[in-house]
Amino acid sequence: APTQDMGFRFVDSVGTLPIESIAIAPSGFSVVVTFSRDPVGPTLDCRYALDYMAPAYTWAVRGEASGNLRELDPFITTADGQEHANPRVAPHWRTTIAI
Repeated sequence: APTQDMGFRFVDSVGTLPIESIAIAPSGFSVVVTFSRDPVGPTLDCRYALDYMAPAYTWAVRGEASGNLRELDPFITTADGQEHANPRVAPHWRTTIAI
């Protein structure tokens, strides 16, 4: 289910950076995020799957969050003769980088 900003949030010294676009790089191994303004301050707090919950997840516990990153090649399992895709999801994370 779609999550606000695909689950990403970036915070600089002014506040949450508005995200203009999010895309997967042609290599398929990187995420490219374009902001609506330049980051301000000495650091940028980069967060994934920590702040927003997809509206469709009505079963979620209050305070949980989600994101939309998935493995390119889904893990397929077979149960009772039927195949089921089990995409590997990216874990939540947070890091701070110097800008």
